Amino acid sequence: MSDEPARTRQQPAGATAEPLLEIRGLRTYFSTEAGEAKAVDGVDLRIGRGEVVGLVGESGSGKSVTALSVLRLIPDPPGHIVGGQVLFKGRDLLTLSWEEMRAIRGREISMIFQEPMTSLNPVFTIGMQLVEVMQAHGAAAEADAGRRAIEMLTRVGIPDAASRMSQYPHELSGGMRQRVMIAIALMLNPSLLIADEPTTALDVTIQAQILDLMLDLRDADGESAILLITHNLAVVAQTCDRVAVMYGGKVQEAAPVEALFREPRHPYTQGLLASLPRVDGERARRLTTIPGSVPDIHALPVGCKFVTRCTRRFEPCAGIEPELVEVAPGHQVRCHLYPGPS
Repeated sequence: MSDEPARTRQQPAGATAEPLLEIRGLRTYFSTEAGEAKAVDGVDLRIGRGEVVGLVGESGSGKSVTALSVLRLIPDPPGHIVGGQVLFKGRDLLTLSWEEMRAIRGREISMIFQEPMTSLNPVFTIGMQLVEVMQAHGAAAEADAGRRAIEMLTRVGIPDAASRMSQYPHELSGGMRQRVMIAIALMLNPSLLIADEPTTALDVTIQAQILDLMLDLRDADGESAILLITHNLAVVAQTCDRVAVMYGGKVQEAAPVEALFREPRHPYTQGLLASLPRVDGERARRLTTIPGSVPDIHALPVGCKFVTRCTRRFEPCAGIEPELVEVAPGHQVRCHLYPGPS
């Protein structure tokens, strides 16, 4: 991969205007026998209208929990949102009633879940689950909803879509189930699409088609936005306008995607990018690895969450949590190497 993303982008019209979604100080904890697990511990994230924002990081960094918290889908118990705000179009989703949240899910905000087999109901046909989305929001009569469902199955690359409507989830492959989940999420053209590893089970050709389809949703009115959660930095480089890097339940770096790939500031981000294979470098070059492993969520470091694996750590790192500071326009880093204003 080259340092510069290949895709040329224009700045989204809403990137500097009122955000579509703004997460402020979000904290989501889980009560376990081993103690309280701080899965998300003070996340700040802004998504402008028309933006595609990537959320990256290792497994266990808090990416999926952040997404589930936005839709208030955290299982309670053991999980609970203990603080922060999730502002969507100016409304704090954490203060809405259950019925108000039901009206938003699927219509205003949709999510493509990471595990399609556990997300689809095994006792209902694919067609019933697609049509239900439109009927639950009073968006169409059954016949119109059926036609829309077939159209969406076709758009996500499912052959003979009409006959698939009568099949059950277990009759489809993992990749086909993933495409059904994507079709369900896109049924009502939501204002915000949260995609949690949306192309994991798909081959490269279908992956490209799905990403194009998601971008078509964004381009349809110029206002819709996408939060893309992924481990695939190549996908981020090709599709995202901005990217946030998570580790230890916090955003460690956030920047326009070109700036992040060109000049990563946080040692963790530098480690992630250095671990990528390159086709334009020395053939025999060994891949760089980040030393150590992700710390136990019940025993995260007091100071910087990356301190146990960082090769550039120094005196304040172990005992003082660094603030997220702006080091360049739109580029924020949480690291003692970049002290904030005194």
